Amino acid sequence: MTSIRNLLRMRVVRTSARTLFVCIGMYSNTLLAMQFIDLRMYEVYFRQAFDTTRRANMALYGEGGWNSRGYNRHSDCVNILQLWQPTQSSLAMLKGFNEDSLESQALAIIDAYDDGVRGHWCVRGSFHNLVSAAFATRIAIRHDFMLGLYLPVHHAQLQDISWNNLTRDINAQDMRVREELTDNFLENVHNFDPTLNLCSGWQRTGVGDLTLLMEWQHDFPQPKPVLKIVQVNTRLGMSFPTGLRHDNDLLFALPFGNDGATGLIFGGCLNLNFMHRMWAGVDVELTHLFDTVSTRRIKVDPDQTELLLLAKACVHNDWGMIQRFNLFLTADPVLYGLSASFYYQFLKHGRTDIIIGSNDFDSTIANTAESLKEWVCHTAIFRATYDFAYHMADETRVHPSLSLFARIPFKARRAAVWNAAGVMLNVAF
Repeated sequence: MTSIRNLLRMRVVRTSARTLFVCIGMYSNTLLAMQFIDLRMYEVYFRQAFDTTRRANMALYGEGGWNSRGYNRHSDCVNILQLWQPTQSSLAMLKGFNEDSLESQALAIIDAYDDGVRGHWCVRGSFHNLVSAAFATRIAIRHDFMLGLYLPVHHAQLQDISWNNLTRDINAQDMRVREELTDNFLENVHNFDPTLNLCSGWQRTGVGDLTLLMEWQHDFPQPKPVLKIVQVNTRLGMSFPTGLRHDNDLLFALPFGNDGATGLIFGGCLNLNFMHRMWAGVDVELTHLFDTVSTRRIKVDPDQTELLLLAKACVHNDWGMIQRFNLFLTADPVLYGLSASFYYQFLKHGRTDIIIGSNDFDSTIANTAESLKEWVCHTAIFRATYDFAYHMADETRVHPSLSLFARIPFKARRAAVWNAAGVMLNVAF
């Protein structure tokens, strides 16, 4: 009887051309269904008060993350590598290919039924060294308009990857799965697809997406006992795909931005000042991502799990819209130049649809991937700012301020999140 090992030896001899093709297409532009690494310095909880009587302000930001975790489609907290499915099926990995393919031949040799445990793996891992820094500058133009430029840099690392074989040894089907597939699983996967790395961690450092933003901000004084100022902010801008893209040959190799997609950003903020001591407001921001064409791993059978996809294809990505809604409350001043703020953010990324650029695979099946569905995240943000201008004369040219902030995601769906804390140094001149 032919074994899977003999089949794979034959494949090495007969598919050198295919291996070359796979190596050429190993970089994917897939946006993971997660809170991707993106320090957006123009968001309301980062934005410093801009004194339009001054020409410009510049800011440096830095943050570190910890306690990475995932939330599945039921909003249950899970390990980040169990975000889309609780287990990964090595039997389903071989489904959906042509009858004469080595994957289908291997499945026929195994001749075993997937009962939800047989051929399954429990996969775990964790993010480490989640560090981000950013530079931002805003320049006043005229008539309350200002132009901003924002560029982040990120570092992330995936470690502690473990694959736990759940296959039992009760009957003949279990034994065949163990002998032919799971006992030498990583070697078998490597022989099916040499570019897919399931066991090695990674660390990546690179810039994020560059953002150019035009804002208009104006204060409308109110002659009322309690309400003193109504502040309106509107903005329109573009994000450019300068960020490091997702590598789908590594587990959860996050994109540092919108993963190759150019974004059109438009938003607005209404901020109310009460008694010159309290600010309350709402901020809404929408980002439209323009379609892209890329090579990505796809599902070729509805039963397949998303960490074990052997098929690649050139696809057209129709990205979902990114929606951000913020509610906030600020006490300013608390003491001398100190202010304190609390923000609640609701973040939603709409469903992404893909169209495969060939007739080799079915787009309908590919779109059943859990990673393409919408994901949401709820976050609490705390910020304390000290404005050193409180101790300076009005004619002083440079006005610095220092902020400390913390972001705590507390609920999500289909998202990988982590806690973060950082510091911001802002200088107006």
